[in-house]
Amino acid sequence: MRYWDSSALIPLLLTEPRTPEILEIYRQDPAMAVWCLTPYEIWGAIARRRKEGRLRSPDVRTLRVRLSALARDWTVVRDPDAIGKTAFRILDVYGLGPAQAIQISAALAIVGGSADEIPFVTLDDLIAQAAIAEGLSIMP
Repeated sequence: MRYWDSSALIPLLLTEPRTPEILEIYRQDPAMAVWCLTPYEIWGAIARRRKEGRLRSPDVRTLRVRLSALARDWTVVRDPDAIGKTAFRILDVYGLGPAQAIQISAALAIVGGSADEIPFVTLDDLIAQAAIAEGLSIMP
């Protein structure tokens, strides 16, 4: 199992420059853990692309089906109280945005004492730097 943030999941749905690399990580281990609000972050990115004219309505409908299929097997982290406490600390220490801090907090919650065994998959450089400082192993 790996913890995935939304930046790494989007290339599984949309063709982007790093899609082949992310697909390979997924193929190696399709078991995914995510924060319970990650689907909304993903959908926000898709909606933004549609509004910008980079996606058409038929494509958006297809993406909704693909996102639902991908999410069926996710392990979802749902402990907002514990995650919130850690997120406050991460916000203070690293100066990240709230969603970024929550992603790291959720990853820390799912790995518990097994940070070496459950990698954090992210394409967000700021999240990656803070996650490494928190003891998480990062992919790619």
